Amino acid sequence: MIKVLLIEDDPSQIFIYEAAFALNDLTTTSVAHFQEALEKIKMDKPDIILLDIVLSEDDGLVFLEKFKQNDLSKDIPVVMFTNSSGMELQKKAFALGALDFIIKSQATPSETAEKIKKILEKLER
Repeated sequence: MIKVLLIEDDPSQIFIYEAAFALNDLTTTSVAHFQEALEKIKMDKPDIILLDIVLSEDDGLVFLEKFKQNDLSKDIPVVMFTNSSGMELQKKAFALGALDFIIKSQATPSETAEKIKKILEKLER
């Protein structure tokens, strides 16, 4: 089963995506802070990280940069997962090491689950 680390601070979003992902054979762990994410990565390395950009206490792009510099997490694919859009934001995310950029309002939770599976399939080839 695919393990997803969802970094999100909105409880309603967490509930919706955890439920949808479970229906699509994805195991999801959710956290809201960088240190929590590192602890989860140490305990049970995820296959992929879905990272919101706008977090109440932090900036997802700062997280992304830290993940890509940390030996524990640098090889885990990170997909930006946000309602924020704009080419400059996407360019910055890709420059920092994001593998993909999903805008929440443009994909259903089930479509997001399928996209995660396809991303990981491509990486396995």
